[in-house]
Formats: sequence, C-alpha cells, structure tokens
Amino acid sequence: MRVAGSRRVLAAVLVAVLGSVALAVSGSPARAADVPYTDPNASGAIGFCDAQGHEVKGGKLDATPFVAFTVGNFRPPAPYDTPGTGAWLIAYQPRKGVDPGNWSGEQLTASSTYTKPDFPKIEMLAQDVTMRQIVEDYPPQWDGLLQLRMYVKAVNQPAYSAHYPAADIRISGDSWNLVRGGGVSCTASGTATSRAHLLIPNQLTSSPASLSGGSATPPATGTESSGDTGDHPQARASSRSGSSVSTRSAWLVPVALIALGGASWAGVVALRKQGRLRHR
Repeated sequence: MRVAGSRRVLAAVLVAVLGSVALAVSGSPARAADVPYTDPNASGAIGFCDAQGHEVKGGKLDATPFVAFTVGNFRPPAPYDTPGTGAWLIAYQPRKGVDPGNWSGEQLTASSTYTKPDFPKIEMLAQDVTMRQIVEDYPPQWDGLLQLRMYVKAVNQPAYSAHYPAADIRISGDSWNLVRGGGVSCTASGTATSRAHLLIPNQLTSSPASLSGGSATPPATGTESSGDTGDHPQARASSRSGSSVSTRSAWLVPVALIALGGASWAGVVALRKQGRLRHR
C-alpha cells in the first residue's frame, strides 16, 4: 500500500513538472521557434508600444502611425551610448538562401533622439511609412515574415549597424503580429523625440498623446554628419553589404525642401498617399 501511494505521489509530481515545462514552451520561446531564419547580427529585441505605455503585439497594416513608439533593449557600444544618439527603424524582406546582410528593405521613420542609452527608442508619427506601404514594396516571401531592425547614429559618427535589436512580424491579410521580439518596458524606457518635429510644422507631426519628450539638435548646428535625420548608410553607399534600402518619409524632408524650393511636407505626404511618389 505504501509503495502504491508513493507511486501516486511520484506520478503527481511528474505531471506537475511536465505541465510547467509545457507552459514554458508555449510562451515566447515557442513563438520564436516559428521564425525559420537566424540573423547573427541581431542583438537584443525590439518591442512596440502604444501612446498609453502598453506593449503592442499586433495591429492593422493601415494604422498611422504603425505604433506610437518602438523600443530596443540593446545598448549600443561607445560612442553610440551618449546623449544625442538617434535611432530609426528599417523593415527588411527575409529571403531564403540569402544572407540577412543582403536582404532588401525600406526605412519607416526619421531618426529619434532618446533619453536612456540602454533602451534606444523611436517616436513614430502619422507621416511615417505605413506597414501597408512596406508590404506593397517588399511583399513577404518567407512564411509571411518581415524583419524590423533598429539602427543608431551618434553625433559626428557614422551610423552603427554592425549589431542591432530586431523583431520579426508575420503579415496575415490586413494585419501584422509579433512572432519574435517584444518583452520591453514601454514606461521604463525613457522618452523619444522624432527629429521630424524640427523639420516640419508641429501640426503635421503631432502623434497620439504620448510619452515623448526630450530634445534634439537641429541639423543646422553642424553637430552631426550627413544622415542625421536617420537615413540608412546603405541608402548612400552599400559598403557593408548588398542591402537595398529606400527612404521616403520624414527623413527626406530636407532634400525635398531644397529641391522643391520650400515645398511643404504635407504636399509630399499627399502625393505619396495617392501613389504618385515612389522610391525604390
């Protein structure tokens, strides 16, 4: 009788342990296993936040902005961990048999300055590129997946993209869902301010009531080299890899203003939404 009782106790313990293991496997590690590729340069994760400070793990392709804030949990090396560092978001199209360094992609945002070096953060605006536009330009080719990366640039330094936080999202119909990444703190990550606020009228860059704050240094001060509004280094010279990155949102405003003799950003956005302005 005692042996039988001991066996029942042992069986109950085993069931409990196996249940705990199953619960753990059903969490984020299982979701990460849904991603069929590995990017050796990805360090840390990207998460998404709404304007109220809640983490977001899915949404609609036509949402403007895509999310209110994007947060990374990777502290870049010096000198990219100092005040004045800017961060911006790029979407890439994973392709089978192609090294991640050679994937094509498109920039979603202008750069944002942020307040906590441990948590690069981007303020996203309604004028930024939508996920719908990304999907139209770079349709997912591998299990419906797109990879998002966050690059940074410090004052008087070239952009740093050797290592970066990343997230993977799956496109399904008119929606996207996070399948690898997240787990960031939307409230403990400090504040972020898009540099687009410095280039276009405030009424055109207003985002949802937000956690944003801090300040940015206008490009006119000469404190940063080219690309201070967040253009990807490979958009100018593909020295590190064969990636192709197009830029067509707030980071193009200075060029547009010069080329068009003061044409307003509102006009650029209107043309883009009508499908007349395309950048490949």
